[in-house]
Amino acid sequence: MVPRKLSILLSAFGIIAVIATVVPLAITKPWQKKTPPPTDPNAANSNPQYSYLPNPYSQNSGSSNPQNAATTPQGTRGQMTYYAPGLGACGITSSANDNICAIGHALYDAHNLDGNPNHNPLCGHRIRATHAGKSLVLTVVDRCEACAAGDIDLSPGAFGQLEDLGMGRVPVVWTWLEPRPEGV
Repeated sequence: MVPRKLSILLSAFGIIAVIATVVPLAITKPWQKKTPPPTDPNAANSNPQYSYLPNPYSQNSGSSNPQNAATTPQGTRGQMTYYAPGLGACGITSSANDNICAIGHALYDAHNLDGNPNHNPLCGHRIRATHAGKSLVLTVVDRCEACAAGDIDLSPGAFGQLEDLGMGRVPVVWTWLEPRPEGV
């Protein structure tokens, strides 16, 4: 026969085991099917507030063809967003206050020489970005995977010189400065 104290202790552990099993199930409700939020692979940045906005400034915002950027005599039209820079695809480490940018993956990849993104001839070239009557010279240091043709992604400091960070995504016109890279 089991002593009374031991049976009470075993009962208490049994109750604790049941509670430890039932409470998490009640909280997480695994029997309810959860639908993940829709995703847009052509989104220009990961901010959900802006991730579903279409790009009215590119001819084909979802295209991976760099030739589909809306190029005018004034420059390339696209959208300007910002990101948290660090070690970029060009192998250059940048900070949030540097006047740098990432260009769209289609344009960047079209100029890749040998598979090593650090050797891309667009790296280090400068562009002039213009928005709402303000312009800023930026150095290309990175590749923007989520950017559509013609879009650029700036450091927060650079973006803030052209527009309030709260805007998140705004139209931009940009041009290559001399010496202009070959093939662009």
